[in-house]
Amino acid sequence: MLEELYELWSALNADVNSGPFRSPVTGVSVTDNEQVIRQPMDMITMCKKITNSIYGSHQEFLDDLRLLRDNAYLYYSSRFPNIPPMADHLISICVNFFKLKQFPFS
Repeated sequence: MLEELYELWSALNADVNSGPFRSPVTGVSVTDNEQVIRQPMDMITMCKKITNSIYGSHQEFLDDLRLLRDNAYLYYSSRFPNIPPMADHLISICVNFFKLKQFPFS
């Protein structure tokens, strides 16, 4: 399972739409993010979770990707409205990958 998640993560990370989500948001780049986002998520954190065998299922990976997307809508919708749809695109890639591989998900 972890090899498949890493394959998916690599495809997501290579996609141009993953740019804003590749690394954790820091107080230097976005000063009020910690006040708005209670549970941050980014692509590097997801990769670390794969590497450290934290994910127990494909669903957990998708849940983290949805958290990333939800955070994008929460924080960026009014500031940079072009960013949340980029997260939607990543969700679409993931869902299509799961369907192709016939992984169960909800």
